[in-house]
Formats: sequence, C-alpha cells, structure tokens
Amino acid sequence: MADQLGDLLVKKGFLSPERMEQLVLESKRQNMKLGQYLIREGILKREQLGQVLSEQEGKPYVDASAVLQALEDAGLNSAAKLSTFFNKPTDQLMGLMRTYRLIPIGKTEKGIQAVLVPPIDKNTLKRLRDYFKAEVDYAVTTEQDFSDVVVANFFNLETLTKAKEEQVVIREVKVTSLDLLATEASAETALNILFFDAAHRGATDIHFLSGPTSCIIKYRIDGMVQEMVQIPKSLAEEAITRVKVLSDMDIAEKRRPQDGQFDLVVENQSYSIRVATVGSIYGENMFLRLLYRRSLRTGLDSLGMLPEQVQAIREMIRKPYGIVVTTGPTGSGKTTTLYALLKEIYETRDKNIITIEDPVEYDFEGITQIQINPKAEITFSGTLRSALRQDPDVILVGEIRDEETMKTAIDASLSGHLVLSTLHANNALAAVARFMSMGADPMLVASALNCVMAQRLVRVWDAVSETYRGRLGIFEILPMDDELRKMISSRADIVDLTHAAKRKGFMTMEEIAKIRVDQGITTWEEVVRVVGGGIQ
Repeated sequence: MADQLGDLLVKKGFLSPERMEQLVLESKRQNMKLGQYLIREGILKREQLGQVLSEQEGKPYVDASAVLQALEDAGLNSAAKLSTFFNKPTDQLMGLMRTYRLIPIGKTEKGIQAVLVPPIDKNTLKRLRDYFKAEVDYAVTTEQDFSDVVVANFFNLETLTKAKEEQVVIREVKVTSLDLLATEASAETALNILFFDAAHRGATDIHFLSGPTSCIIKYRIDGMVQEMVQIPKSLAEEAITRVKVLSDMDIAEKRRPQDGQFDLVVENQSYSIRVATVGSIYGENMFLRLLYRRSLRTGLDSLGMLPEQVQAIREMIRKPYGIVVTTGPTGSGKTTTLYALLKEIYETRDKNIITIEDPVEYDFEGITQIQINPKAEITFSGTLRSALRQDPDVILVGEIRDEETMKTAIDASLSGHLVLSTLHANNALAAVARFMSMGADPMLVASALNCVMAQRLVRVWDAVSETYRGRLGIFEILPMDDELRKMISSRADIVDLTHAAKRKGFMTMEEIAKIRVDQGITTWEEVVRVVGGGIQ
C-alpha cells in the first residue's frame, strides 16, 4: 500500500519518481509508514497527506479537530464512555483501537461510524465487523491525527488527570507472565503490569528499546541489565506517550532528549520515577529509573566498608564544617551512603539538618527534606542559598551538578556548615580534580574538603547456592590532612596525590575489592565487571 501511496504522490507531482524511491526505502528502514515519515521530515503537510489518502481509499478525510468534535458531540471523549457506549471491555477496546488504528465515533442504523488510518485491507474490515457485529462505515485520517485524538481523549482524562494531581496508584495486577503484553493490552494496562512486575523483582530501571518491528523491554536488577519481553511497537509508542504526559514532557517531541519525573505507588509502596527519552534510528527509546521512597534502616556498619574505613568516616563527620563528598556512577548507592552518614549524625548529635534532593529518596522524620523542581525554578544552587538562611548545621546536597552549586557548597562549608554531597568522578582522587575542572579555586577546595569517597556495588556470592544474592558496597575513603591540602593548593597532579595518600594507608577500590574476593564475599568476575580490569 505504501508503494500505491507513493505512486499517487508522484502522479500528483508532489515528488519525482527517483526521490520517492529513496523515501520509500528510508521509511521502510525506519519501520514507519510512508505518509508518517513524509510528514515527520517536513516533506508533506498533514492536510496534503489526508487528501491523498482520501483519494487512495475512496473515503473522506477527517482531521483531528473534526474527530475530537465528533467525539465531544457524541459524549464519547473518554475510554470509559467509549467502552460503555459500545458495550465492550475498556482494555479490549483500547487494544483493538491501537492494533487497527481505529477510532469509533458513533452508530447508525446500518452499523458503526469510525475513523481509520490507511492502509486498510479486507482482513481488517472483516475483523472489525466480527468484533462489533455490524458493518463499519469509515472515513480516513493520518497517523498523526490519530495520535492527537488518542492522546487528547484516552490518555489525558479521568485517571490520568487525577494521577498528575496526586499519584499513579497500582494496588494489584493479576498477571502471571509478561508475555501477555504481546496481546491486545492498552498502554495503561501494559505500564501497570510492567511497574508491578519490576517492583516485585526488585528492578531499579526499566528500558524501552525500539527496534525495527517491536520494542524490547529490559530491567536492571542487581546492576545487571536483562531482557524481559518484546512488545508491539505501537503499544510501546502509546506507553511512552502516556509516561510523557504523566511527566509533563512534550509528547510531540520524539527526537530530542527529554527528562521528566512522576510519582508512583505500587501496593502501598511509594516510588519516584525518573524518566528520560531519546530518539533513535528505529524510534523513541525510554528509560525509567524506579526510586523507592523508603524509611532509612541502613547504618554505616552495613554499607560494606571495612572497619577501619567506618572509623575514618566517623571522624570526618564529627567535624562541624567542611565537605564530605562521595562519587560513583548512577545506581552505585551514593544516596544511601549519604543518608547513612546523616543517620549517624542525627543519632549522635543534636543538629539542624536540611536535605536538597532530586528526588527525595528516603523518608527521614526530624529533618527538613526539600525536593528540587527546575520547572518551578527550584534549583540546587538557589535552594542551597535559601537553606543557608534557615540556620542549618548539616546540609545534604543531592548532587553537585554545576559550577554555581559547587561554589555555593564550598562557601557553605567554609562558613561553618557540614555539607554532604555527590559528584560524578571515577574514583576518590579524580573527584579532587573534578572540583578544579568545574572552576573551583584549588586553595578553597583544599580548605573545604574533609573527605572524598568513591564507591561501587558488587553482587554478593552465595557459595551454598552458587548464585549471587544481593549487593554490597566497596569503597575508597580518602580523609584530608595538612599534607594533602597543601598538595591540592599547589595543584599537584593525581599521580603525586595518589602516592602521598597511599603512604598514609589509603587503599584503592581495586585493593578493597581484592580483600572482598579473598573473603569469599564476591568473585573476580563480578569485580572486573563493576570495577574494571587491572585487578591482580
């Protein structure tokens, strides 16, 4: 049918035969309908495509606004109303609409009135007649018009409006296999199943990876990415759209990267979902991070530090001012470490504690927790400046992301506050260089830093069952002293700093990892996977 559309466009003089041949091949390579691809690339306007589709199918073309008005006039502008009117289960009807690119808009004496996206073959019409047990009188619309109507009426009303104002709540999902997602499920049902399943498996991330004909769903569990199921590409697209609406992201933008966030409750457990989308050659990919809002039970002694490391960090947080920073990749447990430090401070000293986070990951009664919101101009740096006027003793800054936040954190530490934060660097000594690369004065960095940590999470080996069970941290702990401060002030390189630190007993992450392997807590394979090569 795409070739027929292409022939018609050439016949009408929209494009040359040679150019059309190239575009047909490119649309197939990206697994897109030809008309959809032409509109996305700006080669054809939506109205032009609609008229050509009308001529191709011998049916009238209606745009999104006309369909929306028809649904409004008929009182069918929600999934619930539509399913009641046609006496069909909501999930089943939504799945049918997704699969066949159908929008039913009313009934006549002869059958139902509907809008369909071409190409439309005899099998499609037979399936629809069998489903509705009636003839189908239809007009045609474009894929873009169809998406606009579906998003406006079936993703952004009722439960979704409530969810944006409050939280998405999933109490129970009766599902025995993720393979059910390959059948005709609605986007809402598919997401409910995925969130429920991911939460029960202890997954920290859900990945939607678009392919030529389907979408691969992957989880990250205990640091390992695992393929779980493949779902229809059309279902994935609608699920991504729903998540983007929940996260106040631009649903029309499918190529540029976007970030968002929304709250989720699964069986009375609260999660904050971080959302990131990006366009790929096969369509839009989406990455969801599940941050479990929980009460803090972890103490310093249970993080995985060696006893001498625990003692060293306790001495550092007893100081009334300065910066304690931990580094590591996303998902390495940095926030848990900072909260374990806060717990230690809170239980041993009477201090006014303020946290500034994105998002707040732990519930901690007795302290002030602030969640930033850049869209509302609640930023790390601005909130940190405000927090300094609230008489704090200890401030936790979720992440030092930019120069302004870094300089404010340094100023806070030099004016009598203990600042705990995270930074992206490969190891503890690299974090010192990272401060300088962000524009900090070396003398101020040397004066401000109390301690720098680096950490990774390795899976714990169970020799009895010969499987991995849970994860444990391995840490570099670098307390500052006068010699190291002097070297930092004079811009000493990392090699010299490393030699000086090792003379004082500093152990690298590789050395700590070797101890854990020798103790039988983890394996060489796991250490190489997480820490890297070069392990002796």
